[in-house]
Amino acid sequence: MAQEVNSQTNVQDKKFNFNLCLIVSRHQLLKVQEEDIKNICSQYVITPELPTDSQQLRRAVEQYDAVVGVFPMQLQLQILQSGKALITFVMKSLGTADTKQEAEQKASQYQGMTAILAPSKEGEKYRVTLYQGLKLIKEIKVVDEWLVRHQD
Repeated sequence: MAQEVNSQTNVQDKKFNFNLCLIVSRHQLLKVQEEDIKNICSQYVITPELPTDSQQLRRAVEQYDAVVGVFPMQLQLQILQSGKALITFVMKSLGTADTKQEAEQKASQYQGMTAILAPSKEGEKYRVTLYQGLKLIKEIKVVDEWLVRHQD
C-alpha cells in the first residue's frame, strides 16, 4: 500500500493532468492501475488495441491528449510522432507457473498489484507480472552505426 501512496504523491507534486486519455489494454485493469489513471486523466476511454497502420493510428488517437498502455517500440514511436503524450504501464515479470494455483501463489505476496496472464496457447505457462507504476516516455532515441555497408 505504501507504493500506491508514494505514486499518488509523486503525481500530485508534478501536476500531470491530461484531459482525455486512451487506455490500451486487452486485460481488465488492476484497481491500483485504474486509481493511478484517475490521478492523471480527467477522463479516459479503454480500448483493447490500436491499429498498426500509421494513418489509421493517427486518426484513432487524434482526440486524446495521452495514450496509455504497454506497447512495442515501433508503436511507441508512432504514438510520439502523432504528437500525443505516451505513458506506459511498468510491469515487472515475477516469472511463470505451470498451474493457476502456482501463479496465484507467486502473486499472493503482492496483494492487488499483480496480474496473472493465462496461457494463450497449449504448452505455454501462466505469466505473473507486478505492476510498478506509470512512466511518461518523453523521447526515444535510436543511435546506429554501419556494421556492413554495400555501395548503391
